[in-house]
Amino acid sequence: MSVKREDLLAAAAVGVVQYTQVDPLLIFLLQRDVNLQREAMLKEKRPTRTSGRDVAFYMLALLVIGVATALIAIYTRLAFNALGAGGLLWFIGLYMLFTLAMATWFERRQIGAAVRIFVTSVIALLPLAVFASQKFAL
Repeated sequence: MSVKREDLLAAAAVGVVQYTQVDPLLIFLLQRDVNLQREAMLKEKRPTRTSGRDVAFYMLALLVIGVATALIAIYTRLAFNALGAGGLLWFIGLYMLFTLAMATWFERRQIGAAVRIFVTSVIALLPLAVFASQKFAL
């Protein structure tokens, strides 16, 4: 329910409340409304319990990201030889912008952690897939 100052002044005009009580009552009602909204927001943000399945999924995702990072480090040396320093720098810059754009997109849509970790794994494997496909194409 939304109580306005005009409503309280109308109540004071008919004698339900005194005119001196209008402002303190309005302040009280506004503070109470803010506190209720804050409590509702805090209830939504309370952390949930992490299950064993979630921990196993996170560990698996970290393992995949670690393996992908190690393989990418190996292929970076090959890419440096093939593309040179300038080409590799451009590739890394564009790849970084793509990764930041994806992170921003997921953050705006408040997508769950499991999906974000899976997509991070896919993004981490993308350069590996590109370099591997080039190797097989030759």
